[in-house]
Amino acid sequence: MTLADSTLQQLIDELGARTPAPGGGAAASITAAVGAALGAMVINWSLGRTSLERHEEENRSHLDALQHGAARALELAEEDAQGYEALNALMKLPEDDAVRREQWSDAVDGAMVPPIETLELCLSMAGSLSGLVGATNTMLKSDLAAAAVLVEAAGRTAAWNIHANLSLVEEAQATELATRVSGHLGELRTVTAQVEQSCR
Repeated sequence: MTLADSTLQQLIDELGARTPAPGGGAAASITAAVGAALGAMVINWSLGRTSLERHEEENRSHLDALQHGAARALELAEEDAQGYEALNALMKLPEDDAVRREQWSDAVDGAMVPPIETLELCLSMAGSLSGLVGATNTMLKSDLAAAAVLVEAAGRTAAWNIHANLSLVEEAQATELATRVSGHLGELRTVTAQVEQSCR
């Protein structure tokens, strides 16, 4: 059973258990999916309203992006859990173990790629949420702001998981990733702050 198929209680229990995965990376992706879903709700309460008719096409485009984003985020949660579980298993082997040496590079990629993609996805979804400001039902401004906050929190959580594994890659790659993450976080914080300010 995948994380996406788990009940909410099962998910909470799995996250809280003394197991290597799911952990922070999966939690980041799941939070991103929740934020995207909340943004989708704001749009669904706005479609078909005469006063917002001029925004209908753009809102539907944002709805499609957020729904696809939520689905992808849940896939990333599963990929993150599986990736880190595989890496954790190799970490228990001696450094000169043949299996560890053979599988190490792929395992590091398997643990690093999901949080990187999650952060990038959060930035994309934040852009969609920003596009809803002034184009959706004003009665749901608090939900729109909350969606942006959740997506930002997911991105920041993903960033922590990237930083936690930087020591596993070559110095040049680690430096490049750290710079990219910093840039994404700065942009994500800016967009979220703009959405919050507009919703006040």
